[in-house]
Amino acid sequence: MTRFAISRTDGRSATEVICGLVKDARSGELLPYDKIAAALSEGTNKQYTRSDVQGAVGRAERQLACKLSRALMNVAGQGYKVALAAEHQCIAGRKRDRSQKLLKRGLTVLQNVNWDEMSPNERQAHEGQLMVVGALYTTMQGIDRRLSRVENAIKTRNENGG
Repeated sequence: MTRFAISRTDGRSATEVICGLVKDARSGELLPYDKIAAALSEGTNKQYTRSDVQGAVGRAERQLACKLSRALMNVAGQGYKVALAAEHQCIAGRKRDRSQKLLKRGLTVLQNVNWDEMSPNERQAHEGQLMVVGALYTTMQGIDRRLSRVENAIKTRNENGG
């Protein structure tokens, strides 16, 4: 079994470095790629690239949300902006939309398989997985429709001064 080897001299993980940067930043502040890369590279013999930064930020998202109540928004070609509290809803909406697309793609993969290449046990397991993912996708579509109706009702009420 391979164990995680600490490569930063102070023992911090990349997620901890990202959290430290965000903790000290103001809401709305832009953290340029080069600043994040420099912080990640500090104390290591690795030079972090933009791609490395993006991966580290992605892995840090949960910690940022749970421990710091913060989120980062990508600013194309520049870096990451520390999201304002009012922007978290927009970020969540984008992630929800992306998850819907990925779930649909997964369902498509499961639906379009060469069944003849599978043993009876593999086929049975595949059918079970297809049922579970199909049910999940259908349920999510229903929830999204209901949520859209509620959002539209609220929007209409607000527009009518209610």
